[in-house]
Amino acid sequence: MIARNTAFTYKGKFGDLKQIGHELGVRYILEGSVRRMGEQVRVDVQLVDAESGAHVWADRFDTNRTGLSETQDAITSRLARSLNLAGQGCQPPPGAGASGSGLAPIQGCMI
Repeated sequence: MIARNTAFTYKGKFGDLKQIGHELGVRYILEGSVRRMGEQVRVDVQLVDAESGAHVWADRFDTNRTGLSETQDAITSRLARSLNLAGQGCQPPPGAGASGSGLAPIQGCMI
Protein backbone atom coordinates (compact mmCIF):
# COMPACT_ATOMS: atom_id res chain seq x y z
CA MET A 1 0.00 0.00 0.00
CA ILE A 2 1.06 3.56 -0.56
CA ALA A 3 0.25 6.85 1.09
CA ARG A 4 -3.14 8.29 0.31
CA ASN A 5 -1.60 11.65 -0.67
CA THR A 6 0.59 9.92 -3.26
CA ALA A 7 -2.41 8.21 -4.79
CA PHE A 8 -4.33 11.49 -4.93
CA THR A 9 -1.76 12.94 -7.33
CA TYR A 10 -3.51 10.77 -9.94
CA LYS A 11 -7.05 11.81 -8.99
CA GLY A 12 -9.03 12.92 -12.02
CA LYS A 13 -6.23 12.06 -14.42
CA PHE A 14 -6.52 9.42 -17.08
CA GLY A 15 -3.50 7.32 -17.76
CA ASP A 16 -2.15 3.91 -18.50
CA LEU A 17 -2.69 1.84 -15.36
CA LYS A 18 0.41 -0.23 -16.11
CA GLN A 19 2.50 2.93 -16.16
CA ILE A 20 0.89 4.28 -13.01
CA GLY A 21 1.49 0.95 -11.25
CA HIS A 22 5.12 1.07 -12.31
CA GLU A 23 5.53 4.69 -11.14
CA LEU A 24 3.99 3.88 -7.77
CA GLY A 25 5.72 0.52 -7.41
CA VAL A 26 2.47 -1.36 -6.75
CA ARG A 27 1.04 -4.62 -8.05
CA TYR A 28 -2.64 -3.66 -7.81
CA ILE A 29 -4.54 -0.44 -8.34
CA LEU A 30 -7.90 0.16 -6.71
CA GLU A 31 -10.01 2.66 -8.60
CA GLY A 32 -13.55 3.74 -8.25
CA SER A 33 -16.13 6.44 -7.97
CA VAL A 34 -18.61 7.74 -5.44
CA ARG A 35 -21.91 9.27 -6.50
CA ARG A 36 -24.36 10.88 -4.14
CA MET A 37 -28.07 11.09 -4.97
CA GLY A 38 -29.72 12.86 -2.07
CA GLU A 39 -29.11 10.68 0.98
CA GLN A 40 -28.21 7.64 -1.14
CA VAL A 41 -24.61 6.87 -2.06
CA ARG A 42 -23.34 4.56 -4.79
CA VAL A 43 -19.72 3.38 -4.67
CA ASP A 44 -18.27 1.61 -7.71
CA VAL A 45 -14.93 -0.09 -7.08
CA GLN A 46 -12.61 -2.11 -9.29
CA LEU A 47 -9.26 -3.72 -8.64
CA VAL A 48 -6.82 -3.84 -11.54
CA ASP A 49 -3.64 -5.88 -11.81
CA ALA A 50 -1.11 -3.17 -12.66
CA GLU A 51 1.25 -5.64 -14.34
CA SER A 52 -1.24 -7.08 -16.82
CA GLY A 53 -3.97 -4.42 -16.84
CA ALA A 54 -6.54 -7.15 -16.16
CA HIS A 55 -9.53 -6.47 -13.94
CA VAL A 56 -9.29 -8.71 -10.88
CA TRP A 57 -12.47 -7.68 -9.11
CA ALA A 58 -15.28 -5.16 -9.35
CA ASP A 59 -18.37 -4.44 -7.31
CA ARG A 60 -21.02 -1.80 -6.68
CA PHE A 61 -22.20 -0.78 -3.25
CA ASP A 62 -25.41 1.13 -2.61
CA THR A 63 -25.95 2.63 0.83
CA ASN A 64 -27.13 5.76 2.55
CA ARG A 65 -24.81 8.39 3.95
CA THR A 66 -25.03 7.02 7.46
CA GLY A 67 -23.95 3.56 6.27
CA LEU A 68 -20.62 4.58 4.74
CA SER A 69 -18.49 3.08 7.54
CA GLU A 70 -20.13 -0.31 7.08
CA THR A 71 -19.68 0.00 3.32
CA GLN A 72 -15.95 0.68 3.78
CA ASP A 73 -15.71 -2.48 5.89
CA ALA A 74 -17.60 -4.47 3.23
CA ILE A 75 -15.32 -3.18 0.46
CA THR A 76 -12.20 -4.07 2.46
CA SER A 77 -13.51 -7.54 3.26
CA ARG A 78 -14.48 -8.32 -0.34
CA LEU A 79 -11.20 -6.92 -1.59
CA ALA A 80 -9.24 -9.16 0.78
CA ARG A 81 -11.27 -12.18 -0.36
CA SER A 82 -10.68 -11.34 -4.01
CA LEU A 83 -6.93 -11.32 -3.37
CA ASN A 84 -7.26 -14.49 -1.30
CA LEU A 85 -5.87 -12.63 1.71
CA ALA A 86 -8.59 -13.79 4.09
CA GLY A 87 -7.17 -17.33 3.97
CA GLN A 88 -3.78 -15.94 4.97
CA GLY A 89 -5.02 -14.42 8.23
CA CYS A 90 -5.54 -10.96 6.75
CA GLN A 91 -8.63 -9.23 8.02
CA PRO A 92 -9.62 -5.61 8.47
CA PRO A 93 -9.54 -4.68 12.14
CA PRO A 94 -12.95 -4.21 13.81
CA GLY A 95 -14.31 -0.75 13.03
CA ALA A 96 -11.56 -0.09 10.47
CA GLY A 97 -13.80 2.04 8.30
CA ALA A 98 -15.09 4.08 11.21
CA SER A 99 -12.04 6.37 11.40
CA GLY A 100 -13.36 8.62 8.68
CA SER A 101 -10.03 8.49 6.86
CA GLY A 102 -11.56 6.82 3.83
CA LEU A 103 -9.12 3.96 4.26
CA ALA A 104 -9.59 0.65 6.01
CA PRO A 105 -6.22 -1.00 6.68
CA ILE A 106 -5.71 -4.74 6.36
CA GLN A 107 -3.73 -6.05 9.33
CA GLY A 108 -1.03 -8.66 9.03
CA CYS A 109 -0.65 -8.40 5.25
CA MET A 110 1.89 -7.29 2.75
CA ILE A 111 0.24 -6.37 -0.53
